[in-house]
Amino acid sequence: MRAALLASGIGEAFSELDLASCPVGIFGKVIADPDKYPVQAGDRIEIYRPLLADPKEVRRLRAAKAAEAKNRSQ
Repeated sequence: MRAALLASGIGEAFSELDLASCPVGIFGKVIADPDKYPVQAGDRIEIYRPLLADPKEVRRLRAAKAAEAKNRSQ
């Protein structure tokens, strides 16, 4: 599977991805040993990476901004 990822060129388009070590999967299931997994026609290969922002923090900031806007409009 890793060979297919490297051949796809996605590593060039997203240089921040380390395709040699990042977890990968097929249809939402992580593949334990992607170097030995044979890719089949129709497989959707997924690359998993850490979140760029903490969802709780983003939600908290959005709520604070909405509350501030509501207070200004009153």
